[in-house]
Amino acid sequence: MTSGASNPNIAEQLFVSPRTVSTHIEHILAKMGCDSRTRLAALAVSEGLLLAENPSRRSRKLAGH
Repeated sequence: MTSGASNPNIAEQLFVSPRTVSTHIEHILAKMGCDSRTRLAALAVSEGLLLAENPSRRSRKLAGH
């Protein structure tokens, strides 16, 4: 989810339906008190659950380098 994958992409990787992914994400957002995936990712970084990725590194990955 933090990589920006869509519900259908996540569903394909986990062998579940996109609706199942959506339901689980809705529940996670509600439990964490977040109204978006972006806020959830920011919360995870601020709590030390995820490392913030260097923006320049991400742009190189997106460019295929």
